[in-house]
Amino acid sequence: MPSSRLVKLLWSVARALLPGMATPSLAALADRYEQELTDRTFRYTFQQKGKTPFKADLVFDRSAFCHLFSIGSIVKDYTPDLDEFSGMKGWRNIQNGKITMKMLRQINPDQVQYYANEYAMIEQLIETVNDPSAVLFDPKKVPGSKLKSDILLYRVYGNRTIHVGISQDQDGSWFARSFFVRENDQDQYPSRYIHKMTPLKVKVKVSSKNA
Repeated sequence: MPSSRLVKLLWSVARALLPGMATPSLAALADRYEQELTDRTFRYTFQQKGKTPFKADLVFDRSAFCHLFSIGSIVKDYTPDLDEFSGMKGWRNIQNGKITMKMLRQINPDQVQYYANEYAMIEQLIETVNDPSAVLFDPKKVPGSKLKSDILLYRVYGNRTIHVGISQDQDGSWFARSFFVRENDQDQYPSRYIHKMTPLKVKVKVSSKNA
C-alpha cells in the first residue's frame, strides 16, 4: 500500500476512535460529496453464496444530498416549507449559503448533535462507497426498526460502523436510501443492522461521466 494511502487509512481509523470529532461546515460536506460521489457511477457486483451474481449501478445525485444527510429531519418540525431544505432547491440553498450548519444548530441543536457522527465521518462514507462490505438487509431481523433497504454497504472504523442503505426502484434502477453511523454493538457485532444478515461478496467498478 502506498505510504499516502496508509497514512490516510490510519488517520481515518484514529478519527473514528476519537470521542469528539469536529463537525465540518455544511458547505464543506456538500463540497466533498460533490467532488467524490457525484458525476460517476458505482457499479457493484454482488454475489450471495451459491447464487448467480447480480449488478447494481448506483449514482449519487446532488438532489439526494439533503435526504442522505438528514437536513429535512432536522427542520421538519420548525418550518412550513420543507422544499427549501430538500432536493435540488435544498442543494442550491446550501451552495449559496442560505442554509448553513450554524442555521441548523439554531433551529434544532439536539438533532444536529444526533447526526454529528454522520457529518464528521464524510471521508469514511466516501471510502465505504468505494470499497464496502455488504449484506442483504432483512427488516424482519431488526424488530422495531423503520429502516428500508435492500442491501446495506458498510465498513467498521474503530468503535463505529458506517451504513449505506441502497434500494432498487420499480424501474430497476438503484439509489442510496440512507446513510447512518452507529456505535458497534458487541452482542450483535458490528451492529444489529448487519448482525445475522446474509453476507454478500462485492466488487466495485467506478466510472466517471467525464472519463
